[in-house]
Amino acid sequence: MGPTTAEITENQDGLEILKQELKGKRYFLVLDDVWNEDREKWEELKTVLSELDSARGRIIVTTSSAQVASITGTLKRCDLRCLSEDECWSILKHRAGIDDSAPMSPDLEKIGREIVKRCGGVPLVAQRLRSSFLIDSISAMLILTK
Repeated sequence: MGPTTAEITENQDGLEILKQELKGKRYFLVLDDVWNEDREKWEELKTVLSELDSARGRIIVTTSSAQVASITGTLKRCDLRCLSEDECWSILKHRAGIDDSAPMSPDLEKIGREIVKRCGGVPLVAQRLRSSFLIDSISAMLILTK
């Protein structure tokens, strides 16, 4: 078992630890929701990773920053489109536990559709609204209307 995140954070040789952990192994490294736009830090990471057997490893970087995507030198860049209002509405209902086949009061649908408009087609916003006050209010309203 390798070092903990705290050990790597405290250790100036975090990249060296990463290299030792991955050396000679097959690996799939996911760097999710990256916002660091420091080109120098990326170059350090790329140098360490280039010393490994690239045929044995794969790396995926997810980011909303075009700058990060540019710095990482992606081979395939996938620009995700915004969701349609209907797609956001579907996610919102699913996250609130609302069955598509169940009848819904016009007031409840109006509130839900207004929330969808505020999502701006961003999937993460629609998904995260589940834990927000607005979704809990919709769930409560749905229970009260039954």
